[in-house]
Amino acid sequence: MLGSTGALFRSCLLACCLLTVVTSCSDEPTPPGTLPPDTASPTTSSASSAPSSSPKPTTPEEEIRAAMVAYFEAANEMFRTGDVRELRSLSTDGCPCRKITRSVERIALEGGRYNGTRYDVKKIRVHDIEGETGLAEVIAVVPPYRVIGGDGSIVEDSPGGRLHTDFSLFREGEKWIVGNALNLE
Repeated sequence: MLGSTGALFRSCLLACCLLTVVTSCSDEPTPPGTLPPDTASPTTSSASSAPSSSPKPTTPEEEIRAAMVAYFEAANEMFRTGDVRELRSLSTDGCPCRKITRSVERIALEGGRYNGTRYDVKKIRVHDIEGETGLAEVIAVVPPYRVIGGDGSIVEDSPGGRLHTDFSLFREGEKWIVGNALNLE
């Protein structure tokens, strides 16, 4: 049974990324923070948090892919630290993806934490780019995690899940911003 924070987290995850089955051709898991290329082979990592390891994106498709990598890196950092500012800077106030930031912020302000919560992104497929807008289909896995309350009690003990969402992005200056998230199933 899920607590209210767990239900909120699950609800947000469903709003951001719908549970789906993700198949993998490799027995080796992709390390957190890395993404396989958008090809049939999910075993080769192509994304890195180090800016010097990959060239600057030059096409809208590359820019949107980079924006989604940054978005999920910020989400994982938010879960580690409780600091929601970076993730919020990458999305609009009206995006359903913002719901989880309110939960994380509340737990952090109460002295609690998310323990082991993260998105392991398996696929980003950029599509339907038109001018200053585009979509990114994302498939990610959330491993089992716990939400610990400020008093040390376990607020939620989640088995995790697999997630599937289509994010709508728009260009704001030199930056791509997430404006909406749509469940695909």
